[in-house]
Amino acid sequence: MTAPLHSFLLFVAVLGALASSACGGCCRGSDIDPDPEETPAALEWTAPRNNATVFTDLDDLNEDRDGIQINVRLTYTGDDDELVLQVVHGDTTDEHTAVVEGNACEFVDVTLASSPDEDDPAESTMTVSATDVDDAVRTAFAFDARTVPSCGFLQPADGAQLVADGGTVSVVSRVECDGAGVEAGDIVEMTVGDDVVANESLDASLTAEAVVRLPGEAGSVELSAQIFDHPESAETITLHIQ
Repeated sequence: MTAPLHSFLLFVAVLGALASSACGGCCRGSDIDPDPEETPAALEWTAPRNNATVFTDLDDLNEDRDGIQINVRLTYTGDDDELVLQVVHGDTTDEHTAVVEGNACEFVDVTLASSPDEDDPAESTMTVSATDVDDAVRTAFAFDARTVPSCGFLQPADGAQLVADGGTVSVVSRVECDGAGVEAGDIVEMTVGDDVVANESLDASLTAEAVVRLPGEAGSVELSAQIFDHPESAETITLHIQ
């Protein structure tokens, strides 16, 4: 081997050794084990699934309690063993706690305030909180037809035939009322057409009675009764005068 060739091969060997030494701490990408990323905490509604859901008395899970009772469910991924639910209606706040089981959490028999007005159901705001994720918030509405105040005639019967006596007709009118907020002492207003003919208080059995004078002319008249200032409670019957 000639001296120039020997020198060249020695030079190449030295460069290779230096390159290998410079990458002594290097490893292939396939040899790198990236640190596993932690699953981010998450809180999602499953019931009620939609915001601004309107619940009615048909959804009520406990008829023995005021308002509408529902179950609230969420899925949760995080470190907390227990979640907190706050239900706010006006100035009232109810608080519930529930245990996380697996990735699910359920609050049982949560009370929503209800309204007897179908066109203006009561609004409640539900907020579920965990320590490692943003709050989950839902608005819910509740209408309860069972709570609408109502009155009904016990006497006379609708369609009753009455006989005028000396140009006037007097009839005993007995009315029974019930519904949310109805109590003894409430005033029952009785009217014939546009004329108020009696104002009587409900007794302990929520019944009011009055002797009502009707026009003496032959024909039909409408007799109505309602709790004062609650026109939605009114009932009207038709009486026929002979």
